[in-house]
Amino acid sequence: MLAAGLLPAVQPDFYEHFPNDFQVIFGSSITSTVIVVFTLNLVFNHWTRRPKGESAVSLAVREGAVAVNVPMTASAAGDNRI
Repeated sequence: MLAAGLLPAVQPDFYEHFPNDFQVIFGSSITSTVIVVFTLNLVFNHWTRRPKGESAVSLAVREGAVAVNVPMTASAAGDNRI
C-alpha cells in the first residue's frame, strides 16, 4: 500500500508511458493509495469465505484483533472537567 502511494511522489515519470486516463488517476499519491486500499478492503473483507452471517468485525473480535470490554477513562468518555 505504501509503495503504491509513494510511487508518484518518488518517481514522477513512472507512468509516462501509460494512457492519459491512467496517468490522471494514478499520478496522484492520494488517489492511487485510496484505490489500492479500497481494492484490498474488498478482497480481505468482502470476497473471502467466512461462515455465513459472520461480519468482519465479529471475526476480528473472535480472533482477538479487537480489544473488547476495555475500561473507559474519564477523558475518553468526554468528561473534560479539570
